Amino acid sequence: MRRRLMLSFLLTVCVAILIVSTFLVFFARQHHIKDAETHILNHAKILRNQLSDVYVELASYEEQGVSNPFNEDKTLVENLVNLSNETGLRITLMDEKGNVFADTGVETSQGDYEIMGPHDTRPEVVQAIEQGVGISVRYSKTMEADMIYCALPITDSENQILGILRVSLPLKLIEKRLSQNWPVFAGVVLTALAVAFAVALVQSKNLSKPIELMSQMAQEMAQGSFDKHLVPKTGTELDQLAQLLNSLASSLDLYISELRKSNVKMKTILDNSISGIILASADGKISSMNLSASKILGYSSQDSEGMPLHAVVRNLEICDLFEKALTEGSVQKKEIKLYYPSEMILDVTALPLVTSSSTSYDLSAAAESRQQFVPDGVLIILYDLTRLRRLETARRDFVQNISHELRTPITIIKGFAETLAEVPPDDKETIEEMAGFITTEVSRLSALVENLLELASLESGNVQFEPKWINGTAVICETVRKMEPIAAEKGQIISVEKDFDLDLTPISETPETPGSPCGEGQLEPVKVYADPSMFETVVSNLLDNALKYSGQGAHITVSLHDLRNEAGPGGVVLVVSDTGPGISEEDLERIFERFYRSSKDRSRSRGGSGLGLSLVKHCVNMHGGKVWAESTPGKKTSFFAWFPDPQNQA
Repeated sequence: MRRRLMLSFLLTVCVAILIVSTFLVFFARQHHIKDAETHILNHAKILRNQLSDVYVELASYEEQGVSNPFNEDKTLVENLVNLSNETGLRITLMDEKGNVFADTGVETSQGDYEIMGPHDTRPEVVQAIEQGVGISVRYSKTMEADMIYCALPITDSENQILGILRVSLPLKLIEKRLSQNWPVFAGVVLTALAVAFAVALVQSKNLSKPIELMSQMAQEMAQGSFDKHLVPKTGTELDQLAQLLNSLASSLDLYISELRKSNVKMKTILDNSISGIILASADGKISSMNLSASKILGYSSQDSEGMPLHAVVRNLEICDLFEKALTEGSVQKKEIKLYYPSEMILDVTALPLVTSSSTSYDLSAAAESRQQFVPDGVLIILYDLTRLRRLETARRDFVQNISHELRTPITIIKGFAETLAEVPPDDKETIEEMAGFITTEVSRLSALVENLLELASLESGNVQFEPKWINGTAVICETVRKMEPIAAEKGQIISVEKDFDLDLTPISETPETPGSPCGEGQLEPVKVYADPSMFETVVSNLLDNALKYSGQGAHITVSLHDLRNEAGPGGVVLVVSDTGPGISEEDLERIFERFYRSSKDRSRSRGGSGLGLSLVKHCVNMHGGKVWAESTPGKKTSFFAWFPDPQNQA
């Protein structure tokens, strides 16, 4: 840049010097010509006074009939030559008609001046006759050179023109005089160029340095760095430009800083939003996608950028909503069932975006007024309704089940009460039988209410929870003893297994030999960190569930596995397995819901309130544990309850 500035400055100065020099040369030449014209005019006037007698004598000879008495008079020519040598001028004498009769510029040997022809048409002669003085600069054919001419008329006492006196000076004498000044002029020009070069060097440095600094600052600003500022000190308009650039850098730094903060906030909001958000351009390519959308669609947000929408969502209904929002320019909403990568229900909203014409717009107003605009893209919002729909289904099932559970005992009690009212007082056997039925249903109803109250307390957290180290084996054995009579009625066997290596992923085959009974010293005690009452509730409900639904002659196994000496989360796992009909895979996901029964085999005819497994789940969750079930239909069902150690409990 510095070289370009210096060359530009030098070129400008050189052109200016050339123009000025040309003007000065022209002005000097004209000035010398004017001086020469004045010089020869003054000499012409002097010569006119000196030669007036010659013209008077010439006039007298003409009156006598002699045309030119000076043709043979060499004295006149010699005198003119002497005057010419003294003045350095060419002297020409002409009569009133412009005929030359004496000229110092012509060789005297020529004698006859008639060959020169009349000069009455020469510019200086014409001007002298008309205006009294004639001056011209022209080429002379006689002298074969550029000449400066000055002509004066010579008159008598009556102001009659007797002849013309013309003096001339070769223009080359002026050119010679000018050439004598060329060294001085060249020296001035070279000095001016040297000064211009020095000034150009200094000025280019002074101008280029701040410009280079500003250019460097602009490049750094383009790369995102705004912390560098310039110190204006040139004393020119560049100082104001530097101040404006500093102000621009500060403003951009503040603006981009705020924009980054806003982007971070927006990214945090989008990444933590429970709704999936997809921004797709008008050509159907995905611009960005948040983490929730990535989880819903099973596609990485980084890999999805630039991908076609249909390749990522893999759902025609979502693509149709995108097309409608793009073509109609209105919000599109629809509840869609997604089958891949997992089955879920989505509330999908497609919102057309316009950013080129305005920064904000009202879609509802645009739709009402049929305002035409071309969307730049579509914002697709995916809201997962799967859990909500499941909760709605569970609520409906709960209302239906609790209504039925309450209606059945109430109807039975009402029927037996009405029958009892008609029985004769002396029929004690019938009265006792009816009263027994009523008592059984009241007990069942009471158990249902108690379970509901207990479940409500667990869900609300308003329950006394005091976990401590207990002997889990002892609790299991005590519960098994209480339920052995019930199992005996159905020919079922309950065995308590010793601790063995547990594979929690596959379903273990039931051992052919029964486990050890609960005898003194036969089972090693396994410590469990749990609330005693809740742990007993978990064991009793899992056993009760196995007894009710495993069928006649089933084998029920209870075991408590210590995981503290193994790699993993630690704690203990309670496992209750039975050889009943099993549970289908689709029912396993909902088996712990309230009042949920998987099949006819698990119908109300088996008894129970339908809340046992739900109570188990909430009790285990209170301990920060986990409960799940595994089943092979027709072979085996196992329920698992993991109780973590204190350091792993929330």
